[in-house]
Amino acid sequence: MGLRAYCLLNVKNNIHQDDLRNGLLELETIPGVDYVEPVVGKYDILLAVETAGNIEDLVAKIKRFSWVDQVTMLKVVNLFDHRPTPSGEVKMNKEKITYLEPGGLSREKLDRIVNRLEISKGAAIPVLQQIQNEFGYVPPEFLPRVSALTGIPASELYSIATFYSQFRLQPIGENLIQICHGTACHLAGAEEITSVLRQALGIKNGDTSPDGKFTIQKVACLGCCSLAPVITINGETFGRLTPDQALRLINKVKQ
Repeated sequence: MGLRAYCLLNVKNNIHQDDLRNGLLELETIPGVDYVEPVVGKYDILLAVETAGNIEDLVAKIKRFSWVDQVTMLKVVNLFDHRPTPSGEVKMNKEKITYLEPGGLSREKLDRIVNRLEISKGAAIPVLQQIQNEFGYVPPEFLPRVSALTGIPASELYSIATFYSQFRLQPIGENLIQICHGTACHLAGAEEITSVLRQALGIKNGDTSPDGKFTIQKVACLGCCSLAPVITINGETFGRLTPDQALRLINKVKQ
């Protein structure tokens, strides 16, 4: 892979979503363009281009797109730097960006998921559901690529993924513990059970244990109110639990 240059494309404010989606896909067909990524929360495009060709000619081609307002070349700190900073530099985590590489397995899977769905204004939730079914969660770094393929702003996709409890933005552990926090379970001690299990599993931040073995997920209702308080472990339901009983169940799973 050759050395890259990066440029930031400012998109005209009145661009229609369908025109933007088609423009981004057309942009990727230009020889020398490595990948295209909408910047989350903005109608700006981060573009990587191979420096083996004539950068000036390439930028001139890009400027001819009717929806492009301005093209700004960015200073690259090193080969794997990516995100633009206030100083105009670009910093990137190599592991987070490999999904964008043409031919990469994650990118191919992601493109297949989006392309086999009928994209419409309300398609965001089905797309996110399919991504989670395939990868086990919705990686936030996938959202710009989904935005490029669908025309749905990445900021809107992120808002949906964080609003609905069905979506996870982090991978879950090998064992999923769901603790009901509906009214009946809450009154019967769900919060105490949650606290005891989090402490026992060493979960201080987030929902997954440091060793990746367990994820604790609070849910609004498991539909077993007569058994309150209720938890499920890998889909198996346990009711009328005390914190000590819940802890013993987890210790059995550990064995």
